Amino acid sequence: SGLFNKGLMMNLGSLAAFEAGCEHLVFHDVDQYPENPLNDYFYRGSPTHLCTWSTQFALLDAATRENAKMRPHVGGALLMSRDDYVAVNGFSNVYWRWGLEDNDMYHRIHAVFGNLTRLPQVVVIWQPTTL
Repeated sequence: SGLFNKGLMMNLGSLAAFEAGCEHLVFHDVDQYPENPLNDYFYRGSPTHLCTWSTQFALLDAATRENAKMRPHVGGALLMSRDDYVAVNGFSNVYWRWGLEDNDMYHRIHAVFGNLTRLPQVVVIWQPTTL
C-alpha cells in the first residue's frame, strides 16, 4: 500500500535513543542539511525548530525571509530534550503518509510550553540534498 507513519517511526527511534541514555533528540529530515555553522544543534533550554528556511522553497534576501510568516510546523529539523519530548507525549501516531505530524507537533509544543524557539532565518538556511 506504500503507507508509512513518520510520527510512529520518530517515537520508536526516541525510545531506542532513551534506552541508549540520550538526553537530547534531533528529529531530522534526511533530505536537508544546514549551510551555516551557527546552526550548531546546541540545546537552548526549550524545543527548537532548527530548519526555519530551506532553499527548496526559494532563495529570498535575508530581510524578506526574516519577515516571512512561518506556517505552524516543525519540519526539517527539531531539537528537543528528553523531558520536552515526554511533556508533549511524543509525536502523534495517527498520521499516515507525508505531512501533518510536523504540524501536530508544533501545536503540542505550543499547548505545553506556550511557544517554540526558532533560530533566526538568516542563520538557518538549509540546503536540500539529493538522495
